[in-house]
Amino acid sequence: MEAGITADHHEKKLVNARVLWRGAELFEDLRGKFGQDLIPFRHASILSLGVGALMTEFATAQVPLPSDCRRALARLGGLLILHVSAFDKVLDAGGPPPALCFSAAPPCQPARGRSMEALLPALQAEYFHQLEGLPRKQPALRSFADTVLRRMYAAELQSVSVTPVRRTTWWRKNVLPIVMLGLPAWIAADSIDSSLCFRHWMWLARVGEFFGWVDDCVDYAEDVRLGQANRIDVRLRSISGEQFVRKIAAHGKRLLLQWDLANGASPLRSTFGVIVWSWIENKGAEAVV
Repeated sequence: MEAGITADHHEKKLVNARVLWRGAELFEDLRGKFGQDLIPFRHASILSLGVGALMTEFATAQVPLPSDCRRALARLGGLLILHVSAFDKVLDAGGPPPALCFSAAPPCQPARGRSMEALLPALQAEYFHQLEGLPRKQPALRSFADTVLRRMYAAELQSVSVTPVRRTTWWRKNVLPIVMLGLPAWIAADSIDSSLCFRHWMWLARVGEFFGWVDDCVDYAEDVRLGQANRIDVRLRSISGEQFVRKIAAHGKRLLLQWDLANGASPLRSTFGVIVWSWIENKGAEAVV
């Protein structure tokens, strides 16, 4: 990755401190709603919430919005990453798929129990409650967001397989969560430049693809050990491992160059590199439940 993305010690220290601070703030908000049942998952939840909030700030920097709306979007992004990460962990454990509820209605069962699975319905309902709380200035995009979310979770379920994962499933699993970090910003936007909006969505999709390949690299040895599907095997049939890593790094560098063109100089830029390197160095442990 050194050929494409860097993060110095000072940047890592600042971004990681922000992850923990924002994550702790959001965790306390959730604990106020869900009570003590969330306490056993405090550390991992703080990390997921903090990473999601900061990545949302990075991903939506180019969308013209007031500061109070940006904070609401960051909370929403943190909750999305927490739910997706916990959902993935339940699936990876081999248990039955968790129930899904695509509305802000209270979950069918109360959030009780000592497993994250027991809290998932309430977390998802809270996500939709916060999504509904955004200014709905672009109602057509709000309906589109429901479609994206349904396809995202369908891909999560389809990805749990020892057979090769279809390209479409892999794409939706990795891309759509990142798209959903940015799409709500356009729901709340006063006006939309369709060309700018489309370019932003395409950039978000490429960010999701990049994270998908990084995730596959990080998990490759473990996936091979467990006999789980990993798309790197497909790519290594036509390219060496070193060449493949360089292509991923170049992809990440292009994403940052495109971000620079849209946003100019901003301290938010370091968020991307620090999160990527933390993911690689800690094998993803600091970004998932």
